[in-house]
Amino acid sequence: MKKNTRNSKFKLDTHTRNLFVILDQTRDTLIRAVELELRQSEINFAQARILYSLTQAKNGMTQGDLSKWHLRNLNTISTLINRMEKEGLVKKTKSKDDGRVHVTLTQKGSEVWDEVSERAIFLTFSVLSEKEKKQLNVLLKKLRTEARNILGLDFKPPFLP
Repeated sequence: MKKNTRNSKFKLDTHTRNLFVILDQTRDTLIRAVELELRQSEINFAQARILYSLTQAKNGMTQGDLSKWHLRNLNTISTLINRMEKEGLVKKTKSKDDGRVHVTLTQKGSEVWDEVSERAIFLTFSVLSEKEKKQLNVLLKKLRTEARNILGLDFKPPFLP
């Protein structure tokens, strides 16, 4: 009988498995808390993520780049961008240089982003000291980098936090 070498070379200890579960639960809970605050500004979490990206990319981003950055299907991003364009939050402009469509913030989109409540994020992270926030930042970036490498994701916008 052939031994399953794939499973035998990866031995996951209980502590590491529990860290994964805690990280997953923390992410979901943080998002729900932020969504609760976002309801007051009439945008959803997906729209807030797009607005954030566009505030960081001064010359806008293509829908393809937004798709890669947010790890979402291009169709999903296109639908979201079309809805946001109808709401006056973003505008699409075809580049004269390469013909690609770039998405940028409108004045309204910028104002909405500025008004988005950060209370949930502030309240959640207020339990951490500055030193703990820096440590968590380093560790999360390390995990994100490894996960992106495993997935073969080489798209890294210049504003990658």
